[in-house]
Amino acid sequence: MTQPITVVIPTRERADTLRHCLETVVAQNCDRLKILVSDNASSPATRAVVESFGDARIRYANTGQRLSMAHNYEFALSHVDTGWIVMLGDDDGLVAGRLEPTVALLEDSGLRALSSETCFYNWPKVVSAREPALTVPLGSAVETVRSQDAVADILRVVRPKARLPQTYTGGIIHADVIRAARAKDGSFFRSQIPDIYSSFAITATVERFVYSTAPFAIAGRSSHSIGAALFKLEPNAFLEEELIPFHVDFPLGDLATLSFSMPAIQFECHTQAAFLHHGQTGVSKQRMLEVILANTKTGRAEIMAWGRTFAALHGLDYDAAVQRIAAVRHESRLLDGWRSARNLIACARLYEGDPMPLANVREASETAAALLADPPSRMLSVLKTLKRRYV
Repeated sequence: MTQPITVVIPTRERADTLRHCLETVVAQNCDRLKILVSDNASSPATRAVVESFGDARIRYANTGQRLSMAHNYEFALSHVDTGWIVMLGDDDGLVAGRLEPTVALLEDSGLRALSSETCFYNWPKVVSAREPALTVPLGSAVETVRSQDAVADILRVVRPKARLPQTYTGGIIHADVIRAARAKDGSFFRSQIPDIYSSFAITATVERFVYSTAPFAIAGRSSHSIGAALFKLEPNAFLEEELIPFHVDFPLGDLATLSFSMPAIQFECHTQAAFLHHGQTGVSKQRMLEVILANTKTGRAEIMAWGRTFAALHGLDYDAAVQRIAAVRHESRLLDGWRSARNLIACARLYEGDPMPLANVREASETAAALLADPPSRMLSVLKTLKRRYV
């Protein structure tokens, strides 16, 4: 039996990008499409944008008061109780014509979760001319991935071959998966970084998932984006919310956050999900300390001080971790270099000034679909990118 597909868009004071995000969704050729906009107590402009579409498939829900990002995501998911769930950021989008075929692929597999490579779109005036405005993965491979193996790679900080499925851009999850995880604790999200946490909650709930190198979604980076702002040692609006506390195994010290380090966030989110995966961490606290210290790029003195606090809490050998920094950093750079080289070949890129339209994510959606239908020469794309970066 065909099940509904609900595209969920949590939003907060971003009417300008939300309009174009919604345009990419309503344009999908999909008879079973539903759309939910979860408005985190924004000004009237957000509701006005939603109502301007006059589309019966769009449902609007308002939290009534300002919530943290994770709590807004939880509120949004509480309005979907059946079928497939696709969550998008309000400056993200869907590739034209790609939603229904991707969900059909997942349905044919008999599994309940899918992850995919995503296109990346930089909204105007966000990046320099050396960075691409649009990056489109050109792969077409599909495979079934064992959740336990994919998570083990993440925790060892081996750059995984397959992205983990998540309740965010590039993931498709069945409502039954959300329900199963929520049944253990009453809520789905247990970390203030909801997209990363959801990856560990989902993979603890499903034994296998589908991974596709063909994109159906576009991750946007705009002036509103939280991601880049998080990984700085400075206050931002996100951290002023009433957040879900970080796990007690990860002391905050003077920093008041773990967002200085992606590995720290990943380890914390996996630890928060321990009640779903029977407490199996897959990596020692000593290894966590080594990886966090080696992969932190800002606030070196502050992070080293944090490392001492973490080591003292868990009875770790701090000096041994410091001695391992160079080796772990070298390992990470080799892996990052390999991944960058692979992506250089595997993706098409467009830059500001190229003839194809890229003024907003809706135009990027149509352009990405055109590139997937008629892929450019990969060699020419590589040469063009190298010229932009180094000439």
